[in-house]
Amino acid sequence: MKFNRTGVKQLRADIDSALAAIEKKHGVEFNIGTIRFSDTDFRATLKCTSADPDAARKMFERDALRVGLKKTAYGKQFKYGNKEYIVVGVNTRAKKYPVSVKTVNRGDSFKMAVNCLPADLRW
Repeated sequence: MKFNRTGVKQLRADIDSALAAIEKKHGVEFNIGTIRFSDTDFRATLKCTSADPDAARKMFERDALRVGLKKTAYGKQFKYGNKEYIVVGVNTRAKKYPVSVKTVNRGDSFKMAVNCLPADLRW
């Protein structure tokens, strides 16, 4: 088979359909990243995450103290500069900007330093 843009799009749709059954059966979500292809092969990343709606909160509560936040900071809204943000996660491996936030109005994702958050959310 020779891969081209149209063929890869069709393969992606077929893969998404096949993964949908697995998602439903196991309670997970799959995300296929960008597909890169040549005439003879294609490559993509496949990410699988828990479909548990509380999984992100549970991970946050587990790791919050390690970066200097209170466990209750998850989902809290705060103002920084002239924008409103919501705390949505932490990355313990990111030393400079370990806090993941989203803007309230548009949902854009950003990373922040712990000291950018209000004192009542910090440990």
